[in-house]
Amino acid sequence: MLRQTVLSVVFVVGTSAFGQEIRWQPVSASGTGLVFDIVDHAALEGTPTEIRLNLSGNDVVVTLELHLSGWGSAPGTPDLISYQGTIDSTGYDNGLGAALNPFGWPTPDPELGAFIDTQHLDFVFPEQPLQAVAVVTLDYEWGAMSMSGPTVDDGGIYYGGTLIIEIPEGSRGTFTIDWNPSDAKTFLVDSDAQLIPGLVKTSALITVLDCNENDVPDGRDIAEGTSEDCNDNSVPDECDVAEGTSPDINGGGIPDECEIVPPVAAPPEHDVRKNRYVSFSPGNEGFSTALHIELIASGVYPESIGRAGWLTEPTAEHVSRIVAEPYFNTAWPDVVHVGDCEIAPAATYALRVSVNGTGFTDSLELDTITRPLPKSWADVVGSFGIQGWSAPDGIVNMSDIQAVLQCFTGSPSAPHRTWVDLDGEVPNMILNMTDVQQAVSGFKGLPYPFSAPADCP
Repeated sequence: MLRQTVLSVVFVVGTSAFGQEIRWQPVSASGTGLVFDIVDHAALEGTPTEIRLNLSGNDVVVTLELHLSGWGSAPGTPDLISYQGTIDSTGYDNGLGAALNPFGWPTPDPELGAFIDTQHLDFVFPEQPLQAVAVVTLDYEWGAMSMSGPTVDDGGIYYGGTLIIEIPEGSRGTFTIDWNPSDAKTFLVDSDAQLIPGLVKTSALITVLDCNENDVPDGRDIAEGTSEDCNDNSVPDECDVAEGTSPDINGGGIPDECEIVPPVAAPPEHDVRKNRYVSFSPGNEGFSTALHIELIASGVYPESIGRAGWLTEPTAEHVSRIVAEPYFNTAWPDVVHVGDCEIAPAATYALRVSVNGTGFTDSLELDTITRPLPKSWADVVGSFGIQGWSAPDGIVNMSDIQAVLQCFTGSPSAPHRTWVDLDGEVPNMILNMTDVQQAVSGFKGLPYPFSAPADCP
């Protein structure tokens, strides 16, 4: 799916440690089905800033600004009285595809794509400027002179003109928007009517992306179905894989993030609401994945909503804790039990899978027990029948204490430990009398004795 991306680029007047420079600076692009980004090198004197276009339409334009800076660093710290910038139009054609042209050239109006906005916040001569743009040929000339006195260089970056370039259908590769190198064509003049020496003339780059080198812009490949874009990042999948942007552990040519699936509910024995654990099946065997968990709802702990983390390597009992950094594994157990301080009764958790730590599958939502009013917690089972213990039923009674005792004594009819492991700030899968005591406390109506998820270390 292609989308329109609007990128706001703000140029802040600040201190510059560089010399005098005239620069073409890409500031924006627009058009149907366009995605773009700007690789900004404005802080690096002489290094071009590049705007990269991933386009599928044919109505795209790129806006560049003429920027001036650093004239006060020349010998004698001169002030600026006038400037001229003349473009080198040879860069409009890179010989690979359709050539570029300024917007409005030659008809209906060449001034639509080349002008000086004297109302621009950072215009170099804000008072009484004499300004003009020569648009007779493709080698446009921008120039202005101060009529109210010279401008002192205060270390800022100043605006001097605008160039809007059309990107016609068939354009591809990188185009260089450059200056005429002659000091008679591109120059700064000081208050003594002398050229300010040492002017650095910095070009700009416009790149129409074609990562698979099939002579078709990447956005058009995707729009026409020549290339897939399963992860919706506006880059053909084959390029994601070839460039290592996306892993492809099985060598199938499809980014792993498009082949992995969300986690699913655990088998029946483990697919029950518990007090201190949530259990699920991560799936995706053979793929290197990390598992993410987030508390997304709780009427008891609303301040804990949003608490999130990553699952650790499982123990021998398939228990994972919650940590800050992702752990990647190609062989997660069939069932993972998440038990940690952050897992508390009466809460809802979202489990998601990631192959890179930033992108995620859809989530599996799992609940711990519903608060067994008027009690607070420790509802571990329902009733005992021919199939064993049923799931918690919203009531804390002697059956819950009995189930914990069965597990403590090793009875074959006991429920799984994750149902009845109650004690400890971090539950430990060890059943002893302290777990029995917690069940009794819950039966008595005592409050949950451990930290709220938001307060866990």
